Amino acid sequence: MRDYLNDEQRQLVDSLERYLERKHPIPASGIPCCTAGQLSSASVHWGGFANFGLLALTVDESRGGIQDDPIAVHAIMENFGRHLVLEPYVATVVQAACLLAAGREQLANEILALVLAGDCQISIAHAEEQTDYSLHNVSTRAEFLEQGWVLDGHKVGVHHAQQADMWLVLARTRGSDLQTDGLSLFMVRPQTPGISVRSYFNLDGSSASDIWFDKVQLPKSSLLGELHLAWPLFEHVCARANAALCAESVGIMSAVLEATLGYVKERKQFGSSIGSFQAIQHRLVDMYMQLEKSRSLSQKASAMVHSEGISGCGFGGQGHVQPDGPVHLSECDSAAWRHRHDGRAGARQVRQEVAGAIPYPR
Repeated sequence: MRDYLNDEQRQLVDSLERYLERKHPIPASGIPCCTAGQLSSASVHWGGFANFGLLALTVDESRGGIQDDPIAVHAIMENFGRHLVLEPYVATVVQAACLLAAGREQLANEILALVLAGDCQISIAHAEEQTDYSLHNVSTRAEFLEQGWVLDGHKVGVHHAQQADMWLVLARTRGSDLQTDGLSLFMVRPQTPGISVRSYFNLDGSSASDIWFDKVQLPKSSLLGELHLAWPLFEHVCARANAALCAESVGIMSAVLEATLGYVKERKQFGSSIGSFQAIQHRLVDMYMQLEKSRSLSQKASAMVHSEGISGCGFGGQGHVQPDGPVHLSECDSAAWRHRHDGRAGARQVRQEVAGAIPYPR
């Protein structure tokens, strides 16, 4: 089901899939084992991802990347979901790299170069206890003094914060908590005095942290982008992250369906495999149909990010253009229509696969 990819994207995804099959097998438990001692350890796969060029797929060539390509990111995230990859790809590449590429500060350029080389991982610290789905509901404050910035506040659920080399913190520099105006981004090193961290594991085995900033002193150079005007771009990179997470979920669904197909052919009841029972076949067909509908919708979401994205990623809503990429929304709409149109044929294939007649169509 890769008819929405061009030749270069397909070659990249095929190479990544072979790498993950060989180097990142799914644990028997389904969730990687984690211990407290592993919480701050660096990923052994991150360098491999850099060699594949995966870390440069959200940054244009003019900024040191390969190409801003949400469609390729979608296919990569689907593979990551199939193999339960826990590396901070969304935070570091999908969100932070775009934010850093938007800035023109010297520190931002230095950090972006490290990210593209695979030498820096970044966490996004934006959510707070009251944030809910209103991402601009931010009460963490940054006040400018003569020597620099003073940061005060509390962030929750910051993914991979303990492993990250740098945090991008969304803080309010003017206005009230629910205003979109007055939000700014700051580059914060985890070792800065005045920071307290409580880390824990999520259900999928990844780590997250709650972070307290108590009058944290930051240099003037820590501001990323324009003062007070971070919200338009930050909202955009969150939309990109949502599309990437949808693709990851589709990959997980695909792996679950394949595992279920294998099980129903092996498990026997009343002298026959349970896959021969019509009720089981109907349930599997329902799973397949839900998977394909989800795949179509997630592909369209990534295509919308591609067609409506911000080329060059400008702060303050500047630089909004239509990029000329290899795959456009109409093409992805066509792929989604084909998935719906071929649903019945795919459902028949699933029923035949249960009986061992033909391979399951990926």
